[in-house]
Amino acid sequence: DQDFVLMDSLDEAIVALDASAHKWEKWWINRLSSLQPVQTPFISSLKSVKADPEAGVTVIFNYTEQLLQVPPEVTVHTSSPAVDLLYALYFYLS
Repeated sequence: DQDFVLMDSLDEAIVALDASAHKWEKWWINRLSSLQPVQTPFISSLKSVKADPEAGVTVIFNYTEQLLQVPPEVTVHTSSPAVDLLYALYFYLS
């Protein structure tokens, strides 16, 4: 008789744990399905970067010295990881 009571409470605990683990699942599915893909160019594919605002590409992150020609509606953020690390080290040491 006690085995069945223990099993019932275990079932309830599993159901409660499952419900709490999946509490935000629907929110995340809706949030992630509404995001647009990000196109990050690599050195080998820079010539094939398609900055098409009509397709939803409005920002391109460029981590190289290569200059990109894009339509005026598209923003290019150019960043050098080496320079960023030097800035971080400078601010850390100051």
